[in-house]
Amino acid sequence: DWSSDGVLLPIFRRQALGDPLVSHEERIRIAMQKVYNLKPWPKMQKMWLERIEKQIVAETIIDRDDFDHGAFKAHGGFSRINKIFQGNLSDILEEINSALYPEEKKYA
Repeated sequence: DWSSDGVLLPIFRRQALGDPLVSHEERIRIAMQKVYNLKPWPKMQKMWLERIEKQIVAETIIDRDDFDHGAFKAHGGFSRINKIFQGNLSDILEEINSALYPEEKKYA
């Protein structure tokens, strides 16, 4: 469908470009499965990845600042969680974002 000004709506643009339409939760599940499969995660890291997944489902967006507020703040915020991931939390968040929205890189 087209919007009233003749511009293809984004959701239909993705479909027209060949990206399947999936629910928000399904997109997150698929993206996180890619991250889970990157390596055998130690138990504590896997637990935190699962918490991050739940937070993304609830909040849609998650970035470094989100770790110092709300649900993650009580657990020490970005600094503490980054230590659990041996200083690689920013890279892991980038992996999650890349897995969530691979078409952004394709069309950028």
